Amino acid sequence: MKKILIVEDEFDVRVNLQDLLESESYEVIAAKDGKEGYVKAIEELPDLIISDIKMPYVDGFELYKKLQANAGTNQIPFIFLTAKVEMSDFREGMSLGADDYLIKPFKINDVLKAIEVRLKKRENFVEELEQLRESLLRKVPHELRTPLVGIIGFSELIVDDLENLSKNEIREMIVKIKKSGKRLQRRIEKFLAYAELISSETKQQTLPDMQNPKTEIDPRIIAYKLKPTIEDFDRKSDVDIKIAKGNVKISERYYDMILKELLENALKFSPRGSIINIEGEKKGNFYITRVKDNGCGMEDTSIREIQALKQFADEKYLKEGVGMGLALARKILKIHGGYLNLESKLNESTLVEFGIPLVNG
Repeated sequence: MKKILIVEDEFDVRVNLQDLLESESYEVIAAKDGKEGYVKAIEELPDLIISDIKMPYVDGFELYKKLQANAGTNQIPFIFLTAKVEMSDFREGMSLGADDYLIKPFKINDVLKAIEVRLKKRENFVEELEQLRESLLRKVPHELRTPLVGIIGFSELIVDDLENLSKNEIREMIVKIKKSGKRLQRRIEKFLAYAELISSETKQQTLPDMQNPKTEIDPRIIAYKLKPTIEDFDRKSDVDIKIAKGNVKISERYYDMILKELLENALKFSPRGSIINIEGEKKGNFYITRVKDNGCGMEDTSIREIQALKQFADEKYLKEGVGMGLALARKILKIHGGYLNLESKLNESTLVEFGIPLVNG
C-alpha cells in the first residue's frame, strides 16, 4: 500500500482529501502545517507528498526546500496544492523542482491522475536505481580491475627495478600507466553521468547542459575532437569521417560523449587496418549519425541486452564496459527526443545509428 502525506492547514480540505485517498486504498498521513509536515515526512518517509502553499509557521515552498536538503527525503515526489492561480506562485513552485501543481477546488480525477503518474515515475526511478546498484556491485569491480592492474603493475615494476631500467623503459611504462588511468577515469565518468541523468529525470530538474541545448556540427571540429581517441588506438588511417553540417538540439558535451563512446567501441572490436566509417546527414527533422565498423560483430542475444545497466555475457565485452557506455548514450538520446538503433552481424560488422532533432526541424 502506497503511503501519501497530506500537508494542509484547512481542516475540511485535509479531511476530504484524506477520505478520498483512503477510499482508493492509499495509506494516508495528515499534517496541519509545514512544520508538522516536515517531522512526519522524516519519520514516515511517504511515497508522495501533497502540500498546500500558504500555511502558518512553515509554508509549502519552505517545506519543499527543507525536504530537498535532506538526503533521505529529496527523492520523494512532491505536488503543490493551492487556491491561488497567480502565475508567480506557479512559476516559483515549478522552478524549485516540484513534480506537479493542483489548483483548489480540484477535481477528484485530476488528483488521482496526478498521484498515479508521479508514483509510477517514482517506481521506475527506484527500479532504475536498483538496477544501477546491482550493476555497480556486479560490474564496477570487474570494469575497474583491468585498468587498475595496469596502473599498479607498471608502478611496481618501476619501484622494484628502478636502478636497472633505462629511461626509455621507464617512459614506456609511465605512458601505459597514463593510458590505464585515463581508461579508469572514463569508466568512472560513465557511471557518474548515468546516475546524474537518472536523478535529474525523476526530479524533473534540468541539468545545465540541457538548458536550451544547441550544437553546431562541423566536420572539421568533429575530426579534431576525435583525433586523440583515434591516436590512442594507433588507427590514424582507419577512420573515414564524412559529416555534414547541421544544428542539433543537444549540448556539445553530450553529442561528443555519444560519438566518442561509439567510436571507442568500434576501435576496440575491429582489427587494425579495417575501416571505420562515421557519417552524418540531415534527414527530415533529425540529424542522423552512423558509426560502422568491420569487426567481430555481436550475437542477437547481446544486441537485445544493450539497454540500461545490462551487460554482454561475453567476457571480452564485459571487460570493456560496452553495455554501460551504450546505455548512457541511449539514456542521453531518450531525454533529448532522439533514438539509437544497432545492427550487427557476428564476425562481420556492427552499425550504430543515432538521431537527434534538428534545431529548425
